[in-house]
Amino acid sequence: EVITMHGLITEMAKIVGKKPLLELNCAEDSISKENVFPFADISFVCDNAKLKNLGLRFTPLLDGLRRDFLNHYKFVI
Repeated sequence: EVITMHGLITEMAKIVGKKPLLELNCAEDSISKENVFPFADISFVCDNAKLKNLGLRFTPLLDGLRRDFLNHYKFVI
């Protein structure tokens, strides 16, 4: 799956029924574009074929977040 940090935050906010507040002001926070937390505009790719060969099954990210929220966190928050 491919998702940006902005996209992940937006989707998580939808799941919990909130409006996301996304704000990054590099000049005010003395952050250069090269070292923006947490990933500095770097894409990561991994292969989970070995895990799948061991029989592990994966849930799509957003489906899993939604399921976990509805089954647990909704009662904690």
